[in-house]
Amino acid sequence: MKSRRRDDGERRPRATTCLVSLPLLLIVLHLPAPTAAVDGGISPPFTTLDAATLWDLSQLDFTAARQEFLALQPDPDVYGYDGLLDKIRDEDTPHMKNQVYLDWTGSAVYRASMVDAVAEDLKKNLYGNTHSINPSSMLTEKKVDEVRERIVDFFNTTLSEYSVIFTSGATAALHLLSETFPWSNRSRFTYLEQSHNSVLGIRELCLHNGGDFCALREWEVNGERPESSQCNSCGRTELNAPSYIAAAATAAAAAAAASSSGEGDKASSPREPYHLFAFPAQDNFAGIKYNLSWIDYIQKADNVCGKRGDWRVLLDAAAFVPSSRLDLGKFSPDFVTLSFYKLFGIPTGLGCLLVHKRSIDILRKVYWGGGSVVVAMTQQPITVFKGNPCAKYEDGTLNFLSIINLNAGFDSFDELGIDRITRHVWALTQWTYEQLMLLKHSNGHPVVRVYGKHGQGDSSVQGGVISFNVLRPDGRYVGYHQVQKLAAKNRFHVRSGCQCNPGACFDYLGLSYEQVSTFFLNKESCGDEKDVVNGGTLPLGAIRISFGSLTTFEDVQAWIEFLKTFYVDSGEMAAWGVEVGVQENSFNGGGHWAIFGDQTGARVA
Repeated sequence: MKSRRRDDGERRPRATTCLVSLPLLLIVLHLPAPTAAVDGGISPPFTTLDAATLWDLSQLDFTAARQEFLALQPDPDVYGYDGLLDKIRDEDTPHMKNQVYLDWTGSAVYRASMVDAVAEDLKKNLYGNTHSINPSSMLTEKKVDEVRERIVDFFNTTLSEYSVIFTSGATAALHLLSETFPWSNRSRFTYLEQSHNSVLGIRELCLHNGGDFCALREWEVNGERPESSQCNSCGRTELNAPSYIAAAATAAAAAAAASSSGEGDKASSPREPYHLFAFPAQDNFAGIKYNLSWIDYIQKADNVCGKRGDWRVLLDAAAFVPSSRLDLGKFSPDFVTLSFYKLFGIPTGLGCLLVHKRSIDILRKVYWGGGSVVVAMTQQPITVFKGNPCAKYEDGTLNFLSIINLNAGFDSFDELGIDRITRHVWALTQWTYEQLMLLKHSNGHPVVRVYGKHGQGDSSVQGGVISFNVLRPDGRYVGYHQVQKLAAKNRFHVRSGCQCNPGACFDYLGLSYEQVSTFFLNKESCGDEKDVVNGGTLPLGAIRISFGSLTTFEDVQAWIEFLKTFYVDSGEMAAWGVEVGVQENSFNGGGHWAIFGDQTGARVA
C-alpha cells in the first residue's frame, strides 16, 4: 500500500477526496436543511428520532475515491478479480442489494448461483441415507467421498495424510477432540490466550481427567525453544470452582511434584504423557495471524513450558481459511478444526475435524452411536468399531445433503482463487485502516482506536479484520452497542462485543482480572448494552468489521462515510440520533451541532 511521508520520514496514509458534502448527506439522509437560530447559530433539523431516517446507499458516489484506491494498488488485478467481483455483486447476490455486509468473520455470504446449483443437483439426483448398498445410498457414499477428497485437496494434502471427520461445525469438532484426546492426570492443555471460547472449553476435559492447563500470550511462546516458553498462568483454579476441577488441580499438583522428583517417569515411556498445544491460525477478535512454524517446533519438542511428554498440536483454522491459504503439505498440525459456512455462507451446521495419520490412533472413543460400529453386544460391554477412522468418529447419519452441497461452495472459490481472495481482502483491509486513522475531530483528537497489527502493513501477520472503538472529542468512548444499533438501523452488518474471545479482548482493552470480575458478572452477553464503564473511559468490548471474498470497495467506503457522518465531533449519546457535519456556528457559537432523539435531551457543547 502506497502512502505519503511526513517530513520526518514517518509514513502517513493518503486521505481520500471528500465526496459527500453536508447538503448531499442531508438529501441522502432525508433530513431537512439546518435553519438559522435566533442567535445566529445553527438549529438542529429535528428533535425526535425519525424511524425512517436511513441512508439510501445507492445515492452514495465513491467514484473518485475508488479511482484513488485502485491507483495505489501495485497490480491492476489485486482488487476485484479483473472485474468479476462487480459482475457477481450485480448479478449473483440480489440479497446483498442496498446492504453493507462487513461481518465475514461471522459468516460468509452465499451466491445465488450456489443456491441454484444445489437445487439443480437435488432435483436431478436421488440421495439416500448411507450405510446401505441400495442405489441412493451408494450414490450418497460416492458423493461424500468425493467431497472428502475435495477438502484435503483444498488444503494441499491427501486422505492418506489426514482423515476428514465431519461434524456440525468447528465447535463440535473441538468438542469431539476434547472428549477423545488421551488425557491423564499428568497431561497439560496449553493454549494461546487469544483463542476462541470454544478452544478454551477443552481445558474442562483436561481438568476433569486430572490434568492442568496453561494460557500463553503470543510473546510468551518461544517457538525455537518451546521449553523456555513462559507459562505464567498455569492451572489456576479458584476456590469456588466445581469440586471436580479442584480435585483435578490437586491431582495435577501431586503429579507435578512426583515428576520433579523423578518418580513420575518410571512408569511411562519417555514421550508420555500426552499434552495438547492449541492456537488459532488467525484470531477472530483483531485478525492477528500467528506463526504456523510453531506447529513443527512444538511437535518436535519433548519439553514445552517445562512440561515433558508427547506434545500434539491443534490448529483452529476457522477464521483463517476463508481468505488465506492453509497449506497442510507445508504445515501439518495433528488436528485442524473449521466451519464451512465461514468459507461459503452455506451450508450452516457443518464443519470438520482433520486428524493427521500420526495422531488418529491415539484418540480414545468413549461414546459411540449408529454407523460407527460393526457390532455391539447387548449383554456384554463388547463393541467393534469400524476400521475407517472417519466412520469410527461420525456417529449416526451424516448430514449428507449439506456435505454434497459443499461442491457449490468449492466451485465458487475455484472461480475466484484463494490467493486472489487473499490479495483482494488485504487491499481493502489496508485502505480501510488508513482511512480510519485519518478520521479526526476538529480538536485534532482521533475518532477511533484500532486494535491489531495493521500498522505493520504485513498481510502475513494481519488478516482482514479491523476491531476498534469510537472515541468522542474528549477521548471518552462511545459505547460499541450504541454504534452497532445505529449501524444496523442504516443496514450495516457489523459485530460488537468481545467476539467470544476474552483473551484477545481483555488484553487489547487493558482489562484486569479484577475489572473483568467486577463488570462482566452483570452482563448477559459479551455484546450487550453494558458496553462502557467508568464514566466512558473503559470499554468492555469493541466493534468488529471484517472482509471477505465478495466485499467491495463501496462497502468499506460507505462505512468510512458512516463514521464521518455520525461520529466525527460526536457528543453525548450520539447513537440515539444523528450528527451531520461540522459547522462553524453552533449552539454555543463555535463548536459543532448535532441532532439527538428526545430520549436524551442532550446537546453538544
